[in-house]
Amino acid sequence: MRQFDVGDFVYFQRQLNDTLNISFGYIISRIKAIRLLGVLELQGTDERTIQDHSKNCAPCHLPNLDPTIITSTWIPPLDYPCQVCQRTDNVD
Repeated sequence: MRQFDVGDFVYFQRQLNDTLNISFGYIISRIKAIRLLGVLELQGTDERTIQDHSKNCAPCHLPNLDPTIITSTWIPPLDYPCQVCQRTDNVD
C-alpha cells in the first residue's frame, strides 16, 4: 500500500486516449490535495492540475527537484497537444 502526503512528488503515468499511440511517458507532478477513494489532485510545473487515482502514481525520490513554479520560463514540449484541437503538429 502506497502512502502519499500533500507536497510529495510522484511519477504520474499519462493515460492515452488512443491505444494505437505508443508514445506515452511518466510525468513528475506534485500532490496538491488528496481526495476520497485514493484520488490525488496533481499539479505540474505549469500550475495546471489534474485528478487521477493513486494507482497511476509512484513515489518520486529525486533529491534535486525544485518545487518552484515559474510559468514565464515554461516551454511546452513539441509533442504537447493543443488544448482546443488536440493536435501535436504545432500548426496555428
